[in-house]
Amino acid sequence: MKSRLLAAALASAALLSGCASLDRPTGDISYSESNSRAYNLARAGGLYQARDRAVSADEFAVATSTVSDAFGGSLALSSSHGLGLSSGGAIGLGLASALLAPPGTMERSSAFFFVPADEAETRDEAVELVLALYLEALAGASDALALEPYRDNPGDDPRLRFQTNGREGAGMYLINPGIGCPAREEVERFRDMCLATLQIPIRSGSPTQAPLAIGGEGQVHAFAANHKTRYPRFVLSVPDEAATLRPLLAAQISARMPEWFFAYLAPSRKHGTPPMVFEKGEPQLFIVKK
Repeated sequence: MKSRLLAAALASAALLSGCASLDRPTGDISYSESNSRAYNLARAGGLYQARDRAVSADEFAVATSTVSDAFGGSLALSSSHGLGLSSGGAIGLGLASALLAPPGTMERSSAFFFVPADEAETRDEAVELVLALYLEALAGASDALALEPYRDNPGDDPRLRFQTNGREGAGMYLINPGIGCPAREEVERFRDMCLATLQIPIRSGSPTQAPLAIGGEGQVHAFAANHKTRYPRFVLSVPDEAATLRPLLAAQISARMPEWFFAYLAPSRKHGTPPMVFEKGEPQLFIVKK
């Protein structure tokens, strides 16, 4: 019974965002080697409002090294203040402003992925595969970041599956009071805890050619983020005290997912994190050299 209540809480949390819009087509019409890797991936994944920002060679080097240094080889943020871009700092206010601006109006985080048809015969099988892989990745990411998955009882499986508003979802509540993820008894509502979920809309579709951004070979089940509500939601809900956890957890999850899975993290000026596409744990920025 408690597990059902917990799943219901997850489903309720999943309803807290979204607005209506029309679908937009995806494709390779915008693919170019002169674009950033983030842009090519985002457009392949249906983020049709993605934009690159042209910066000088020096600014490009500083921006990429700042993000690389912040995550480090162990995918751990070295600063307690995110990437430190909100106030400019060493990179300068002009570049900081460019980095923190959302490309187009991509102001919500999402996921997009291309499941090879030889790994899942049907779209439903592809959904089940992705959610199972996500739960494994989330469990590994939690261990790496010293986050304790919440359980109703000591022997319960903390990895939950749920359905809500036409979406299949999976996720966990995470605990580490030392970094701002409170225990259940410290808050009144589940929504005040740290929460990570992946929510995939139930939509029909047939395999299509893989986009150029991932090689362009073979048939895939494409799950695009081109609709304002019916898109794969990559939810990392944390209190302000744990804001630096968001990009770090995104990187850790992404690093454990297949090479055909991508997570887009929307920018946060308040917390100094730029818009990024995570590819196997590596953050890709929407910038190119002038």
